[in-house]
Amino acid sequence: METQAVRKPLPQWSRLLILMVSLMFAGSIYGIVSGAMAFKATFEHSQEAPYIKKVAGGIAGFPDPLPSGYEYVFGADLDLFWTTNLKFVGVDYAADATETESAGKKSDKDVKEDKNSVKGRQQILFFSCKGKGETEELLDSAYRIGLNTHGFSGKFTKAVSRGSWTFQGATMPYIVGEVEDPKEEKHMGLVACMILPEKEKILLLYAVQLDDEKKYDINVCMNLLKEMSGF
Repeated sequence: METQAVRKPLPQWSRLLILMVSLMFAGSIYGIVSGAMAFKATFEHSQEAPYIKKVAGGIAGFPDPLPSGYEYVFGADLDLFWTTNLKFVGVDYAADATETESAGKKSDKDVKEDKNSVKGRQQILFFSCKGKGETEELLDSAYRIGLNTHGFSGKFTKAVSRGSWTFQGATMPYIVGEVEDPKEEKHMGLVACMILPEKEKILLLYAVQLDDEKKYDINVCMNLLKEMSGF
């Protein structure tokens, strides 16, 4: 008599990534959630700064106010799926005109010394939920699924570099790569993640550069993370 194989349940983070796959079909995370009538009450304040700040506070200690050039644009608290306390916060970054002008006047020596200078335009999405697992496994799965922000979705086509940050005493690995949107336009993007086993908490970070820069400016994310605390 054959014994049926017992199918192990998917880990929570895996189920959440499957959810994010479905979000991609709508073109962006904001595109699907803002149009879902069943979640109307949840999303009616999703673009209001006080609400976004509240959601952000449930993810980590964001600086208040945000540094120059950064702006909250979207927030959602979805404690609806598998009691995972799922939260999204979208942040836009655009270099100030004064920054861009002054950067253009710097000498080569000044530019080399100013390692934290930032430029261009990016969308950043912070994604937080309950869960546990292996950080590198989660990162690779998130990379395969693709890049989602509040206003962009695409698939990674080529990994350009891998590395890691130390954030709040934990290792946060990341992948920078080329990403292609549904219109086959190419951009540069980043996916990073961190898992805190003692809190059973996961943080995913997605970012995409939307200007004409061919090289991803990692300082945009790094400079914001340096100002954050309490994940």
